[in-house]
Amino acid sequence: MIQPKIPFRNSLSDNGRMEGRLSRLLSFLTPLVILLLVYVLFGMFPFGQKSLLITDMSQIYVDFHSWFYDALKGGDSLLFSWNTGLGMNMVGALTFYLSSPFSFLVLLFERSQIPDALLLITLLKVGSCGFTFSFYSSKVLKFNGIRNVIFSSMYALMTYVVVYALNIMWLDGIIMLPLVLLGVHSLVEKGKILPLTVSFLIAFITQFYIAYMIGIFSILYFLGVMFRVGKPSWKTFRNRSGKFILSGALAGFMSAFLLLPTYFSLQYVYLYIASSNPGAHTLTPVELISKMALGSYDTLTYGLPNLFCGTLCILLGVLYFLNRSIQCREKMIAGGMLVILLLSMTFWPVNIFWHAFDEPTWFPYRFSFLYCFVLLVLSIRCFQQLDGLKGWHIAAAAGGASLCFGSVLLFGLEHVTAVQIGTTVALLCVYALLLAAMRYRPQAALAMTLVLAATVMVELYDNTNKMVHAMDTEFRYNDRASYVSYVENRSSVIQSIRQQDPGWYRMENHDMRNANDSLSLDYYGMAHYDSFTNQHMSQFLSHLGVTTTVQNRFLRYYGSTSVLDSLLGIKYVLGTNERRNGYTEIQSFGNDQKVFLNQNALSIGYMVDDGLRNFTYDSTSQKDPFYLQNKLLNAMDGREYDYYTPIHMASTMTSDNITMESYNDWWYSVSKNKSSGNSYISYTITNPKAQNVCFYLPSVGLSEQNYVYVNGELYGPWGYDLIGAIDLGWWEADQEITVSFELRDDSCYLGEPQFYGFDGHAAGLLFDRLKEHQMTDIEMGTSSVKGTVDAGEGGLLFTSIPSDPGWSVEVDGKPVQLVNIADAFWAVELPEGQHEVSFSFIPQGFRIGVILSITAFILAVVLIYCIDYRGKRKKYPPVDEDPDPV
Repeated sequence: MIQPKIPFRNSLSDNGRMEGRLSRLLSFLTPLVILLLVYVLFGMFPFGQKSLLITDMSQIYVDFHSWFYDALKGGDSLLFSWNTGLGMNMVGALTFYLSSPFSFLVLLFERSQIPDALLLITLLKVGSCGFTFSFYSSKVLKFNGIRNVIFSSMYALMTYVVVYALNIMWLDGIIMLPLVLLGVHSLVEKGKILPLTVSFLIAFITQFYIAYMIGIFSILYFLGVMFRVGKPSWKTFRNRSGKFILSGALAGFMSAFLLLPTYFSLQYVYLYIASSNPGAHTLTPVELISKMALGSYDTLTYGLPNLFCGTLCILLGVLYFLNRSIQCREKMIAGGMLVILLLSMTFWPVNIFWHAFDEPTWFPYRFSFLYCFVLLVLSIRCFQQLDGLKGWHIAAAAGGASLCFGSVLLFGLEHVTAVQIGTTVALLCVYALLLAAMRYRPQAALAMTLVLAATVMVELYDNTNKMVHAMDTEFRYNDRASYVSYVENRSSVIQSIRQQDPGWYRMENHDMRNANDSLSLDYYGMAHYDSFTNQHMSQFLSHLGVTTTVQNRFLRYYGSTSVLDSLLGIKYVLGTNERRNGYTEIQSFGNDQKVFLNQNALSIGYMVDDGLRNFTYDSTSQKDPFYLQNKLLNAMDGREYDYYTPIHMASTMTSDNITMESYNDWWYSVSKNKSSGNSYISYTITNPKAQNVCFYLPSVGLSEQNYVYVNGELYGPWGYDLIGAIDLGWWEADQEITVSFELRDDSCYLGEPQFYGFDGHAAGLLFDRLKEHQMTDIEMGTSSVKGTVDAGEGGLLFTSIPSDPGWSVEVDGKPVQLVNIADAFWAVELPEGQHEVSFSFIPQGFRIGVILSITAFILAVVLIYCIDYRGKRKKYPPVDEDPDPV
């Protein structure tokens, strides 16, 4: 083996194996301790009141880990949950959010301590990032000691990791990347497929989304390793390429028990909806450079890629291409990789390719960690070959990089300040002096390395601290006590309801913390939010008035009317006030928490007119939820009646600070004037008769943070956002009603407001008729439900079970065909008489996925034995004896 030329020794020890082990241990502990120190000084619990609950960590992960905790402790299904989304296929959520082995650490905590478990998991994952990079650089680059710790810490605490740590499942991909590439080396240099197959398998299982990006990059890396010194023979290339493909295929098939049902789930629940993502533009070189500066942060939403991994890497990255000890072919391959990654960030269509052809919602450029990895590897290669540099190389690189950063100030970018640029330039100069001292004073290399390590660690702490505070400024980390208090208070209310009513029903919460409350609070609910929300069902509910955002993935309880609550079996509602028809207050708790009973709530299944089978709606049309609810109720009842009646609007008023122009026959373009003062829009009607009055305002680009006022008074005790259908409550005849809101957006589009009167008495009579033939004696399983139905003269049993191809049904023990209603809910045809109906759920593709995984595992054992062990006496033609990867 040709060893890299290292003219000085600056490691902690010359003891080979012990040196590597110690450097890996320190590479694990150092970034963990730095991040922990930042959190401690920031005030994370138990060192303060803050928690890691911010954006997706607060809206998804804490609730999903609570559900995961309950499933493991209580023996519930990990593939399905009745708690959320009206009953949801959870295999996609499990694979995407929870399949990391770190997730099992929640079992070490009490259920109320899930936020604390997430903190521990985050720290351990960040430390593991440093460990695996250290392992890679030790084995592949023969790079150990304190130098290894420096670069491993930069990998573990690059801005991408710190900022995107709130999506902790992505960190598993950062952990696995070095191990996958180490497996590539084992395959290319030794002909072994075991390391690559195992690393691919773990990557696919723990985080298939980031594993997709790693898989693409591994192909580029594989080609780079194959051609890094010279062109291999066709026989060698064919042999290694075949094994590379074989490793990926074996890993893919062995993970089929999760990936296949996840694929089928995506195929069914996903709806393509065009997006006008403001991040979809061509990035400029100046923007890319600005994101390499220390402390550079713009936003978590649709901002720029996170490219900072240490100022030292910027300097060494430039010096790599000036280093005369590194071969030109290697530089060309390395440069090609950097160019491909940077161009992928620059051009949106290529960027989408890296994101599996799905435009990311927030958190853009999710593959930018690959660029940081390449830059770190090149930096190590240059650091190992300092004898290939001249003093003017170092000076020119530092000067050129400083000029590039300085030029950023000329463009007036808001996310980077003169102080940040000045600090970055100062660090470039410091690192240049240290590198020059190492180059020309080998005897002082150890001392200089220690100074270098200290400087880098301070820089990493400073950048990490800046990222945490910047995210807190933009979105705020939630207080731990508020989460614990919320869960405990509402859990006691839910437990009280269960003690009084042990039957089947759904409940919801007007004052929800987020859309996944039901997973943390353990009740059967409607709201849900994640990447695997059943968008067909969610889209249908949105046309019925329920609030859905983020391409129908964010389904909330806002906008649900008393009609929808009754049809979906929502029997109890938690809140402070209830204006809708048909609800009775039955309990009151502290802090104005009340429980309302929906007297018209139906069972999970009930007989309806067979005409519902032909019910359709136009998902592309303008939303009129009350008209569609009329149509739905009439289809269920088999007779025509206007439960909702439109009310003519008397006037539209706007303040002097708003310009409203007709955009087309339906929409108005609305914009704020630049004059000072608040901007309000008001709509006024005169109620023609005593009735409940409902309101809906179609909008595009309207912020949800617009409180509704009714006749000048705030709707609800703490306000109600202008989202979804709104029941304004009971109004007497001839009363004037004015609905107004403050426009907080600079501009948006508003449709014609819709006012409808609701005949609650007639709706109550309909629900009474439906109750006569509803499912009774209901027995709930973890992924099944059965009950008895008196079908009368026979007809269609409608259920509020969201349609998913994993469902099957038996009537009196015999399988029958399911009927899909509006591509949203299941129904089943029943003959005359009384029947036992049993629904069961197994994710589509799960059975065949398990069979494929078992078969692939057996095949993998045989092939690995034959290739790696039985064939180890064969002399595979070496591709190159140089262990360097690029």
